[in-house]
Amino acid sequence: MSDAGDRHGGQWDSHGQDEERPLRWAPEESSQQPEPTAPLFGGEPPGGSGEPPPPPPLPALPSWERLEEEGFFRALFLTIKEVLSEPVETFARMPREPVLGRPLLFYVIFGTMAAVVSALYNMAWGGISPSGQAEFQELYDRFSQFMEISPDALEMILFLSPLVAIVLAPFLIIIKAFIWSGVVHLLLMLFGGANHGYETTFRTLCYVLGATAVFAFIPVCGQFPIGWIWGIVCSIIGLTQSHETSSGKAAAAVLVPYLFCCFCIGVGMIMMGLAFLPDLLSAVW
Repeated sequence: MSDAGDRHGGQWDSHGQDEERPLRWAPEESSQQPEPTAPLFGGEPPGGSGEPPPPPPLPALPSWERLEEEGFFRALFLTIKEVLSEPVETFARMPREPVLGRPLLFYVIFGTMAAVVSALYNMAWGGISPSGQAEFQELYDRFSQFMEISPDALEMILFLSPLVAIVLAPFLIIIKAFIWSGVVHLLLMLFGGANHGYETTFRTLCYVLGATAVFAFIPVCGQFPIGWIWGIVCSIIGLTQSHETSSGKAAAAVLVPYLFCCFCIGVGMIMMGLAFLPDLLSAVW
């Protein structure tokens, strides 16, 4: 009786403390094998050889989680394909183990590449397009009002600014990953959709942000609006699957920060309009 009670108690404790158990890359294979059933009228048990049938294969992890098997570059590009075109399957089988380094590295690689490409596009556009040359002249006129500066010096500053942004890009990406994941996870907790820890939210968003960063290679409209919109869609799908929650709660956690920013921008524009309204009215009347 005590043995049975211990066994039942152990089972109850394991279920009750499921959230506190260390997370793993994949579900553990059970060490208990089903016993073969004996035939009623002699002969061999089901299966022919008397051995139980093999267990079904476990679902494959996302490619970046199998970096050692796939290889570095193959895992990179396969993960992009999986996140952008198969987000439901990818994030459903994503591990919940509290490891942040691997997904963060994925985001840093592609986020830095996107920063480099964007800087090159901006430099090329500013030097070739007539609008870019006009903006340079307007910027030079504004600087000349406050300090003495030659056009060559200002051009050198504008040339070095993208290089400084590229050097700082990895550090800014890391800061953005932790802050954005923290904001989304906090909102997910408030809406009752955080069924796993902060690490799961961080992992999901790093894969989405890293994969959608490749849209920066498309000039003019790559990062915005294409990459931005698809990033929101993949974030909602990814959080729905990784946290095993409803799409409404995941959508609220992702969209509320954007709505709040839009609200603040709208209020700021209204305040600026009210500040210039007396001057405008005096000029009209």
